[in-house]
Amino acid sequence: MSFITTYPALLWILALVTVPILVHLFARSRPPSYAFSDTAFLKILLKKTARLRKPQDWLTLLLRTLACLALLLAILHPLLVARDPNVVAGAQNNIILVIDQSASMSARDGATTRFDKAISEASKLLNDLKPDKANIIWARASAKSEYPEPAPNLQFLHEALQNAESVNETSAGPSALSIAIGQLQKTQGSREIFLISDFQKNSWNGAQTALPDSIKLTKIKVASQTPNNVAVTELSCSPSSPIIGQDTLIRAKLSNFSDQNQHLSSYLNIAGSRQSKSIDIPAHGQVEVLFTASFSKSGQLPITVSIDEDTYPADDSRHLILDIDSGLQITSLERNPSASSETLDRVASALPWLKHSSVKNISKIGPADILFIHDWDGSNIKQLEQISQNTTLIVDPSISCGNAAIEELFSLKSPSSVINRSSNSDGWEATISDPSSPVFQLFASGEYGNPAAGVFHKRMDLPISWSNAEHITSFISYTDNTPAILSSNTATPRLLWNLPISPTDSSWALQEPFLPFIAELLLHIRPDSKLNEQEFLSGSPLFWSLPDEIDASSVTLQKDADAPSPTQVNRDDLSTVLLSEEPAAPGIFSWKIGNHVSHLNYVNFPSPESDLQTLTPDSLTFGQTLASEDVLRNDALSQGVPLWPYFLAAGILLLFAESFASTPQKITIAD
Repeated sequence: MSFITTYPALLWILALVTVPILVHLFARSRPPSYAFSDTAFLKILLKKTARLRKPQDWLTLLLRTLACLALLLAILHPLLVARDPNVVAGAQNNIILVIDQSASMSARDGATTRFDKAISEASKLLNDLKPDKANIIWARASAKSEYPEPAPNLQFLHEALQNAESVNETSAGPSALSIAIGQLQKTQGSREIFLISDFQKNSWNGAQTALPDSIKLTKIKVASQTPNNVAVTELSCSPSSPIIGQDTLIRAKLSNFSDQNQHLSSYLNIAGSRQSKSIDIPAHGQVEVLFTASFSKSGQLPITVSIDEDTYPADDSRHLILDIDSGLQITSLERNPSASSETLDRVASALPWLKHSSVKNISKIGPADILFIHDWDGSNIKQLEQISQNTTLIVDPSISCGNAAIEELFSLKSPSSVINRSSNSDGWEATISDPSSPVFQLFASGEYGNPAAGVFHKRMDLPISWSNAEHITSFISYTDNTPAILSSNTATPRLLWNLPISPTDSSWALQEPFLPFIAELLLHIRPDSKLNEQEFLSGSPLFWSLPDEIDASSVTLQKDADAPSPTQVNRDDLSTVLLSEEPAAPGIFSWKIGNHVSHLNYVNFPSPESDLQTLTPDSLTFGQTLASEDVLRNDALSQGVPLWPYFLAAGILLLFAESFASTPQKITIAD
């Protein structure tokens, strides 16, 4: 920090400060008249009327000298200046305001929201700093810049601040900073970034940015409190794509981001039908709420779970779209008609939601949820791997199937000996490998009997070690631990089937538990490729690939009960895609043809934004942390604070003080 003057060429006038000293020394004073009768007074008068006086009125001399100095300094217009290495005197001043626009900024902090405070701070900086060029970059899921580079039109930026609102998105803070740094590196003069944020913990913890020495970064925090908050942070259904009449378990996870226990109600809303449950959530704890439902119609069905509204309502609900299927399609691939395929025919006739068909050639396989390969000879492995991406495979190896084919399709280790097919006239018995598996939940009470009951006369002597493979689940095994039904733990399972279902080879299909077990197994292993097809991230555009028979001009996009949202059409040789023009906010969106809903999408609040805890800006390794008042004070110092008004006032006060100090005292002579 240093002093400079507006008129350095006039510094010589400071020499005039010696004038009052010289006047005090050389001025002849007129002695006062005294009545005296003693010559001792004459000696005093002689001393005080000498041409060269010794300074005796030290206070008067000091006050006169200081008053003169203060007035002379006021004439020179001195400035108090703080030298900033990032500030170049007389150079163009460029600033960029990086403002956090994420969901946590909508939390209330006292009488207003964090985002309102950020807007106020940004407006103050633009008003008082008066930069030559400026820009605003919004830190949201995808950073948005008002200008492609800093520009002189500050009025446009003020209007952007007035119209801005926080969005229910995560914050890409480091990305926004990188954009700001890139823009400033193209400018000349002083360059500074102001990062205005609540510094929400989940968004900023561990954030890094490479800040050049030529760019100054100042962090301004606008959050002082952590509001209590309870949120619906997860929502899922099991199964994710139920069929008509199937019981569906709906799981909602509620999280308490506060220091106090919370008691509230949660609600399940399905097409106007509503269920509710009261819950207690411990401080900083989580609770899973379970609802059950079944559905009578196929198609897409929106589901919403919500809680009582709190001080931060943005995350008080969560959405899901269920695809309700009318049934399952199981296809048998068999070279010749088999008794096993006939058994599946009888199963399908007993289950209204199951359809069964048979083909002899793999090229004839149509759309199917499950493909049952009878007497597989180990051929067409590449084609089966391709089919298994969207279809569950059930493979029943034949005696001619080699070990290598099974090992390749199921990624299993080669056994130490050849796998043989055995027969036993007395038969083998089977047992459940894992009673806790969801496949056997229906049989846990014993009401439906033992799903593995029966006698089996033929089987493959599969290695026992395969049941313990890391990526394999064993559903049923023989009593001597030989695997009976193994499943790969993949998104679309592949089942190795070693239980004969033909009535000539086992009595299993004649047992009462057989039908409910097959039904539960098929529902459990069905492919789940439709999961999350309708979910989009908050802040991303929605899109729908239109079927060929739908005209894009007849489709509108609508969120909940709001007015239609603008869309655009993207066409190529293969498809027509409708795309929303605005980023999606949490809610359920309907693609409509007239009043008919043809397709649904849903967007959920970003769960990381529900935790409103913040970081101390100093914990981030880049930039300095200041309040906006300090920023403005430092800016004023860097530009130079004029001191002449203070010196002028000081000079006038010193002159008044000197006039009182120099007034002679009346001497009273006693009679």
